[in-house]
Amino acid sequence: MLTIYTADDHPVLSKGLRDIINVEYRFKLLGYSADGETALKEILMKEPDIAILDIEMPVLNGIEVAKKLIENQSKTKVVFFTLYNERSFFLRAMDLGIRGYLLKDSAPEEIISCIDTVHNGGAYVSPSLSTFLVDRHSQESILGVLSKQEQTIVKLIGQHKTSAEIADLLFISEKTVSNHRSNIGRKLKLDKKQNSLLTWVLENKHKFLD
Repeated sequence: MLTIYTADDHPVLSKGLRDIINVEYRFKLLGYSADGETALKEILMKEPDIAILDIEMPVLNGIEVAKKLIENQSKTKVVFFTLYNERSFFLRAMDLGIRGYLLKDSAPEEIISCIDTVHNGGAYVSPSLSTFLVDRHSQESILGVLSKQEQTIVKLIGQHKTSAEIADLLFISEKTVSNHRSNIGRKLKLDKKQNSLLTWVLENKHKFLD
């Protein structure tokens, strides 16, 4: 029997999710709550296999609950069940190691498939969000040739920071920033025209900036 806990402050959507879980004979609902603080306490106490959390909840939001579960070394696997289809929320979830991300317009079959997939060690993302995974892979591929500091400089350039501002932020000299920019251009195989790095960053920043 696969045990599940749900947390959602929207009563209609919460009941709909619980109904889907209760109909499936392989699943057992251990409890539910309408705020993140209660959810955290009960998940740590009841240790369900899966916790399905809304992102936006009172007291503690879903992301905060997930972080605290990780800090407490909980074995419960988290699935986010949310209205948010923005890339920034999705990437924050992925950075936490969340294995399931469902939108609230998901069909019951998708929800069941997600629960099974995550429980079995896989990852499940609502199909409409699959392009975010492609973007994330592009980011990792593009910036993978750069050092951590070079990646930071690229992101700061994408935020329209000057070399002087980057130097101040990173506590390095402006000459060091200039050297890094040259190395970045070489690694990315850019031509040596003036502003070629800036042009490249502005054209590609959607792939590595939220």
